Amino acid sequence: MIYRIYTEDINRNKIEAAANNLFDGFTLIPAIGYWKGIKENSIIIEIFTTDVDSVFSLADQIKEFNNQEAVLVVSVFTREP
Repeated sequence: MIYRIYTEDINRNKIEAAANNLFDGFTLIPAIGYWKGIKENSIIIEIFTTDVDSVFSLADQIKEFNNQEAVLVVSVFTREP
C-alpha cells in the first residue's frame, strides 16, 4: 500500500528523522498547499508499507512537531491488471 502524508514544510529535520526511524525508505515531495485559504509551502511524504500503524504514528508526530490542527493521510490503492 502507498500512503501519503501532507503537511506544512516546517521542522523538516524532525520529520525526516522520525520517518527514518519508522521506515526503511520514503520520498519527500515539495508542494504548495492551502489551509483555510492561506497558501503555504508543504511537503508530501510518500511511503510504501503495510505498517499502517507506523504511518499514523508519523502523522501524529508531525502534527505535534508543527503544532497543526490536522495532518492529512491518504492511502493509494493499487491493483494488478
